[in-house]
Amino acid sequence: NNQHDTQLMALFIDVDDFKNINDSMGHHVGDELLKSLSAALKSALQEEDILARYSGDEFVAIVNIDSEQDAIDSAIAVMKVMRQEYRIKDNLVLCTCSIGVAYYPEHSQTVDELINKADMAMYAAKQSGKNAFAVYSEELQRQADIKANIRLGLQKALVGNDFQVFFQPIYNLKTGQIIKFEALLRWFDEDGNPHDTEEYIKIAEESGLITEIDIFVLAEVESAMQKINQSHHQDIGVAVNVSPLIFHSQDSVIVGWLTQLEQLRRICEVTVEITERTLIDNPQETLHILNQLHERDIKVSIDDFGVGYSSLNYLTQYPINQIKIDRSFTSQIAEEPKIKALIKTIMRLANDIDIEVVAEGIESKQQLQFLTSNDCQIGQGYLFSQAVPLADAIELLKHSNINVSDHSN
Repeated sequence: NNQHDTQLMALFIDVDDFKNINDSMGHHVGDELLKSLSAALKSALQEEDILARYSGDEFVAIVNIDSEQDAIDSAIAVMKVMRQEYRIKDNLVLCTCSIGVAYYPEHSQTVDELINKADMAMYAAKQSGKNAFAVYSEELQRQADIKANIRLGLQKALVGNDFQVFFQPIYNLKTGQIIKFEALLRWFDEDGNPHDTEEYIKIAEESGLITEIDIFVLAEVESAMQKINQSHHQDIGVAVNVSPLIFHSQDSVIVGWLTQLEQLRRICEVTVEITERTLIDNPQETLHILNQLHERDIKVSIDDFGVGYSSLNYLTQYPINQIKIDRSFTSQIAEEPKIKALIKTIMRLANDIDIEVVAEGIESKQQLQFLTSNDCQIGQGYLFSQAVPLADAIELLKHSNINVSDHSN
């Protein structure tokens, strides 16, 4: 309708966690649920509104509105009818949805573009925690454009072998020796400036590129550790990070990843660093894979311990060899007595159950002194060295013994 007084909105509706329903209850339950959801959606809309299944578990509604408040009320009404329990073939299913909203003619004059912008807003609602709605804005468009450019850059970097692996030394704080390196991915722009690692890793996870990147890192690390241990008479280990998404990958991907880790293990001691999120997302599959790592004599470390969903059960239910005290704790040692008490408790607990503790982010002599006085034996941080290219890592090994007393006094 080309009349200027016509106001419409597109609702892009996505069922939250629908894949989990399909995986746990079966596709037949998922299909029946979609039928029930369609009926529920129709009940929340007016007769003249248009509702269509867009793809999979996504629906699009084109709704007549009189005002912005009218639009918000309609979105809330849709969320309300979707947020209920459905009994499907003796299964009780609780559903929520995420909704994106875009207005005609304010946001677009064409149906396709209107739906695309509502889709963009829906992803913003997902990222805010699901069971929510978001309205399209120019800021969302700007963020989407930035993400698209980073995603394209990541694809080009994989093809062009433009990523680099840097190595941060991890020290035995009692002897002052480097015992291993943590391998850390770095990506630089054409001017040599580093991209924001946290930002591009998040986008790599969202776009499904992260598994390919993890595999790339392992290949680079294998080559690097051969050179490191050829240049040094003492065996030096390596710690590698892995995205939680690898634990949700197809069997062939997991087998390939495990095979690469086995090859690396033949060269040196290997520690795989996982986040607490990995243990939460898919506990049974994660336990299965961690057991396979254990069988291959590959250590497992919980990275950033204490900042996520920390549970002492993790340390007994999973084959965990090591925990890393997050830098957010280390940085507060001088100012926060409660942080000191917490670190002491972690150290005592880990020692009692024979789990190593690594302190991350050591940047001051005061932090180091506190950690060593409380029997923390392994650490890393800018006080000793930042992550460096391979050639510089080999050079560090020539002077690998630091005088811990000098650093802590």
